[in-house]
Amino acid sequence: GVNGAVPVTATNATGTSSTASSATEFTYAAPTLSPASGEGQSAMAGSSFRAPLVAHLDVAGSPVPGAAVTFTVTEGSASFAGGQRSSTVTTGPQGTATALKLSAGAIPGPLTVTATTPGAAAPATYSLSVTPPEANLGVSIRTSAATVEPGSSLQIEVDASNPGPAPAGASSLT
Repeated sequence: GVNGAVPVTATNATGTSSTASSATEFTYAAPTLSPASGEGQSAMAGSSFRAPLVAHLDVAGSPVPGAAVTFTVTEGSASFAGGQRSSTVTTGPQGTATALKLSAGAIPGPLTVTATTPGAAAPATYSLSVTPPEANLGVSIRTSAATVEPGSSLQIEVDASNPGPAPAGASSLT
């Protein structure tokens, strides 16, 4: 047996360690992962989100560098660079992790992305949205008459085209 105080060292999943003279003196602070930027954005279906998703990882207010953070599309239509539904990156010196570029998918609606890291108390959650694509409607008008006399009629030709990606709604010419 051992009499007296025995030094004990504990290390958490992010590599933070602490030494105490007895196990009863330990207090453990779980890493906290929170959205730093990129929350609340919207992007048109088929386009990229303007700002990257950035998460911040800290333990009791101190940044945790060198930790793996995984960003995952958990609801909705989107993918990270390379067409993947998840992206794993490493936190930098300030404890921040920046996800790869996120692109909106083809289906409009709410989008949820979560960021996780081993040992964190809870994931960081980003609520985003994918908006419907806009129609690309083009109109051209042609006539052969250079002038039209009062009381006479004019024949014109109108062409409308929509190369997409969305259908155009009803239109009228007045």
